[in-house]
Amino acid sequence: MTMQQTMLLALLMGAIAIANATLMVWLWRFPMKPDPTGRNPNGVTTAPRFGVNLHRGLGYVFVLAYLALLFEMVPRTWGFRETTTSAVIHGVLGVLIGLLLIFKIAVIRRFHSLEKRLPWIGGTLAATTLIVAALGVVPAWIVLRPFAPLSPELAQGREIVARKCNQCHGASTIASERDDARKWERITREMQRFSRTIAGKDPISEDERVLATAYLVFRLAERDDHEREERRDGDDRRGRRRRGRG
Repeated sequence: MTMQQTMLLALLMGAIAIANATLMVWLWRFPMKPDPTGRNPNGVTTAPRFGVNLHRGLGYVFVLAYLALLFEMVPRTWGFRETTTSAVIHGVLGVLIGLLLIFKIAVIRRFHSLEKRLPWIGGTLAATTLIVAALGVVPAWIVLRPFAPLSPELAQGREIVARKCNQCHGASTIASERDDARKWERITREMQRFSRTIAGKDPISEDERVLATAYLVFRLAERDDHEREERRDGDDRRGRRRRGRG
């Protein structure tokens, strides 16, 4: 799965979380009526059936998107050689989403006495999902800058980073690097070696490594240079103001 695909899945989960939380608030406004089957002592909702089915259908899509991301992320964790605080928080909250989903399904299916807690469970699930989505999407956007115009070579490098660097590293790990060209050269050679020795990874060719290195140097160094230039301009302006006052 490419970095773009994981970013889109994260955005999809965030959108569903907002939509389902909004739907839940609306659906809970309708009173309950006795359940003729006797399976639920709390009764059944009088909310319109289309709203209930839409809420359930979005929930199924949410679970599928979560499982797809889990299938992508779990194998990657075993190959982590370094990580960031953001990545750790992202992973912990990702596990929490799974636990909340299991708890919510258990309440709906079996523990009916806790159904009054469902709005709190759903609200916590939505908030956690939005935090996780932000922790994944923001660094991916920093690394890829999907709408930024690039030369053909740099565009190829971006695709290689999105497809092959993403095999072992989350976007937050890549975005946190602040290395010059020589260090990126060393890092990408090391990653190339790992891609050839770790089972299940798509090997990185020498041409792909060169293109990826050029893109990483261009993208991350460009941001650092811009920040340094802004700080230098700010220092110059403050110096001129002090000299003017003197």
